[in-house]
Amino acid sequence: MTGFTDADIQCVNNIRVLAADVVAKANSGHPGAPMGMAPVAHVLWTKFLKFNSKNSGWWNRDRFVLSNGHACALQYIMLHLCGYKLSMDDLKSFRQLGSITPGHPEAHMTDGIEVTTGPLGQGICNAVGMAIAQAHLAAVFNKDGFPIVDNKIYAFLGDGCLQEGVSSEAMSLAGHLQLGNLIAVYDNNKITIDGDTAVSFTEDVEARVKSYGWNVLHVENGDSDFAAIEAAIAEAKASVSAPTLINLKTIIGFGSKQQGTHGVHGSPLKADDIAHLKKTFGFDPEAKFQILQSTTDLYKAVIDKGAKAEAEWNELLEKYKQQYPKEASELVRRFEGRLPDGWEKALPTYSPSDPAVASRKLSETVLTKLAAALPELIGGSADLTGSNLTRWKDAEDFQPPSTGLGSYAGRYFRFGVREHGMVAICNGLAAYGGVIPFNATFLNFVSYAAGAVRLAALSHFRMICVATHDSIGLGEDGPTHQPVETAAWLRAMPNLAFWRPADGNETSAAYTVALLSTGTPSVMALSRQNLPQLEGSTIQKATKGAYVLEEVENADLTIVSTGSEVGLCVAAIQKLKSKGLKVRMVSMPCVDVFLAQDKAYKLSVLPSGNPVLSVEAYSTYGWGNVSHEHFGLKAWGASGPYDQVYEKFGLTPDGIAERAEKVAAFYKNRGEYAARRRVGIHHLSDQVIRFDTGDVQEISFTTYDTCLVGYAAVDAICDYYTHLDRRPVKAEVEPGYLLAQLPGEAPQTGQPFPSIARDFQRLILPGITHWQHPSFFAYFPAISTFESMLGDLYAASVSNPGFNWVCSPACTELEQVVMDWMAKILGLHPSFHIGSGKGGGIISGTASEAAFTAAMAARERALRYLSDEKWSQKLVMYGSTQTHSIAAKAARLLGLRFRAVHVTAADGYALRGDALREAIEADVATDLVPFFVVATIGTTSTGAVDHIADIGQVLNSYPTAFLHVDAAWAGMAYALPEYRAKLRLDEVNTYAHSFCANAHKWGLVGFDYSLFYIRDRKDLTEALDVTPAFLRSKEGDSGIVIDYRNWQLALGRRFRNVKLWFVLRSYGVDGLQKHLRSGIHHCRKLADRIRSSKDFKLVAEPSLSLLVFRLQPQGYEGGEDDDLNRLNKTLHERLMARSDVFLTRTVIKTEEGEMTCIRFAMGGLKTTLECVNATWDVVEQEGAAVFAKDE
Repeated sequence: MTGFTDADIQCVNNIRVLAADVVAKANSGHPGAPMGMAPVAHVLWTKFLKFNSKNSGWWNRDRFVLSNGHACALQYIMLHLCGYKLSMDDLKSFRQLGSITPGHPEAHMTDGIEVTTGPLGQGICNAVGMAIAQAHLAAVFNKDGFPIVDNKIYAFLGDGCLQEGVSSEAMSLAGHLQLGNLIAVYDNNKITIDGDTAVSFTEDVEARVKSYGWNVLHVENGDSDFAAIEAAIAEAKASVSAPTLINLKTIIGFGSKQQGTHGVHGSPLKADDIAHLKKTFGFDPEAKFQILQSTTDLYKAVIDKGAKAEAEWNELLEKYKQQYPKEASELVRRFEGRLPDGWEKALPTYSPSDPAVASRKLSETVLTKLAAALPELIGGSADLTGSNLTRWKDAEDFQPPSTGLGSYAGRYFRFGVREHGMVAICNGLAAYGGVIPFNATFLNFVSYAAGAVRLAALSHFRMICVATHDSIGLGEDGPTHQPVETAAWLRAMPNLAFWRPADGNETSAAYTVALLSTGTPSVMALSRQNLPQLEGSTIQKATKGAYVLEEVENADLTIVSTGSEVGLCVAAIQKLKSKGLKVRMVSMPCVDVFLAQDKAYKLSVLPSGNPVLSVEAYSTYGWGNVSHEHFGLKAWGASGPYDQVYEKFGLTPDGIAERAEKVAAFYKNRGEYAARRRVGIHHLSDQVIRFDTGDVQEISFTTYDTCLVGYAAVDAICDYYTHLDRRPVKAEVEPGYLLAQLPGEAPQTGQPFPSIARDFQRLILPGITHWQHPSFFAYFPAISTFESMLGDLYAASVSNPGFNWVCSPACTELEQVVMDWMAKILGLHPSFHIGSGKGGGIISGTASEAAFTAAMAARERALRYLSDEKWSQKLVMYGSTQTHSIAAKAARLLGLRFRAVHVTAADGYALRGDALREAIEADVATDLVPFFVVATIGTTSTGAVDHIADIGQVLNSYPTAFLHVDAAWAGMAYALPEYRAKLRLDEVNTYAHSFCANAHKWGLVGFDYSLFYIRDRKDLTEALDVTPAFLRSKEGDSGIVIDYRNWQLALGRRFRNVKLWFVLRSYGVDGLQKHLRSGIHHCRKLADRIRSSKDFKLVAEPSLSLLVFRLQPQGYEGGEDDDLNRLNKTLHERLMARSDVFLTRTVIKTEEGEMTCIRFAMGGLKTTLECVNATWDVVEQEGAAVFAKDE
């Protein structure tokens, strides 16, 4: 192997084992081709490829394309070894979400990747396009002694690429064009996914490619004959008048136990095979992602060589600038992607008095003007030049000079009947840089090129597809050529602009936006038939994608249309005017560009409250984004003169006017809410208007009106949440504001729903404190998600009281399911699960309801133990001075005593066992009986966590005692495993008789929704089961079902479990955890700010998403607690006087007295860290004002 050493062999083997590790780590991918092609990759990168990895955008670099994109592990490894911005961690993240090493190469994502490949055959076409661009720019800019553009284009491709028809299209053209700068390496491993190529691919590839006009070289041993590989590439580089294909025979998966089989093509190697591979090549079989020092050293020299190559080229460029300043300036401008100053002045403009012209002819005028202004504009047609009208006068064809048909400096391409290859080649032109490519065919045949169009959008290439004969307007050629469905799939494609201009100004606008959109391809749908120049159209208006062509006040209807149908709609509106109808006209040449405008503009074009009818000579699919009703084609077109075809489908001024009149009448009869719709909300138009018959279908008034007002309600709710941050957090009304505005008696007759909904907006919302506001930090978060709202709506629709299983089995059984789901999510002991057969969970309205229910169960349990009713007056409940007020309220309702045990700052305001024991023993000494203790996980004032184990051990001495754990606010944090120990979950699971957490606080479920769990459900049923005869059922009496009425005070119960079911299924556990962690993160960040403050102090350590602070200015001379309390009361009063923030005050009882503090409760769904910081800025400002005034 002349010129190669053992270090080269080690490098190749290093690439092979690294490829196996990369794919194995991902547990996905294709190791075979990277292992087989490692030698040619090593030879190419080290001996031939001209690049500078420190400047991957160097204009004169050689371009490399991996057409068999599934082998991208090889390309990523080469980029890493050669010093591109692709780290070892990136290799380890191969095919993982968010990585820069996706499963197939993507342009603009990974440094060093030229084009997006993966769909086989596309890459070799891109390489042809790059070779054309290089040849063209070399012909334009190279001068004697200044080969300023002299790079080569290299491509790897496989059997699959050569089987794809698109590769034949492009390679055939490359041979005709004599592109000697193009070198393709064919990985001839004779393996596809289905097995040996003998089953499907037996042609003589070399003969076929030679027939295209290519040189064909042959390397028999591509696995280890490095010298033969080097010689073949060197010979290919020497070719100047023909592209070269190197037929490289390799063994797929070389070194693997499965080498040479399809088993190594698309699946990771097994662990024992990887170990075998590494051992075979002299690598540590246990080590992963190894790179030998010799490999690093060799590629360091390659990196240095590349940097030197660019430095030498930069010196050449400087000399070129001095000798050829005009050409150099133009070269720099084009590769920097800047359009020449004033280019847009070349665009033609039109007035209504100008003659009607087909938009394909208008496009020809634009191209002719732009060709003179933009020398980088190059392109051509797929054998339809005379129909597409894309060749400007005096254009020179891009042809090999030897043919006498043109030159490489020519800018017009004859692509031949090769639509797919044409667009894929244009992608390569765009990727190369320095040129702006366009191509042309009939719109219907853009479908032939769909794969390449898709990759243009995915790759963010500026490329223009001129697509003429855009509709049934092409007439006689008939349905085979009429693109009824094409616009729908093109509009559905992300990052693609589909333009359909209606006149000359719109055509100029389409080209304007296409040329300015450097990262978006555009398709121009152009008519064969003549179109009038429209009154009111301008280039500026049309660049927004849609605009009002004809405005009227108090319109009955808006018609929106595109292209050739706009003129028909304008004529239809004139007919409607004579009938007294007021109709607005909107032209929408590009839906995608319009939808990208801001909401204010979109609503100015398509205002709420006005029905919209779309008209287009295509399938109506997709128009639900912008219109209520859609008039178009629901079948294939027809063959005949175009005006007769239009008439057949009713697309005439009379036909459009007839349908518009029916639509306007329908919505007028149904009221404004039928049309109160926003852009982006779909409407089931087939239920309302059948355009194939033109008849309005009458639907049940009640059902359909429900649909209409339902749409309006959802719309209003979306508006509410969209603009919630603009509202004041607190209601800005005075007491009695609503009483004064509502009548004292209910209406005698029914009122229309629109007026009711208006009154909700006008009267009710001003009196609402917005708990979902991003700056709401009072009390606790009370989150309502859309999933929860929808669950409420679905549940309310069946209006089920659900008091026992027979009422609705689903109501009971779904509750069992979701309550067990939540028990498992929170980590509760299995004894709290319904499935345990003993305990279980029930949905309560609030934590207060749950605590009261638990207290009733505990009371009955204690009395059964005492066996004497006389003890009932001696029962005592316990909590702490931080326990929620429900404990004291429950004692009062039950006619029992409540003891609030004092807690101290030293204990973090948490209830300890010794303090409880002291209180109980004092009561027992006076013949009282402890029966119920409320311990808290996350107290309201400070978020304190009571010492559950200590409390439980105390209660073990009292068999009458029942421990209820109130985790109303903090309990949802048990969903986060990292907080369970801090929140004493193991202690709760050991000692608690019952447990409650509120899903409606920061658990994503709307109010009211408490999760109440009992360890022994008999404690509930024996206290609450009262079953009259009319409630009995055989299922309930047999005990085989749960009757939740016996677990609660009330008989009936709402179907609330649907809300939790919707939320958990939509968010999943991961989504819930992400939300919870967000609030905790915000709290930590705010705590850091407060700790660094000189004037504010944390009263207690932050608890999850709650922190408590007080104003305590440094050096404050008052210093006494009363003075500080006064300051903090004043601060809170000032905060409450504001409408942009909302925090609550709390008073903490200490041994020294009472301490006034302010709570900051985070965890809102719409709250961001920016909202938290902005609110704290307000607190600091108000605090400074309070202190300054006090001084």
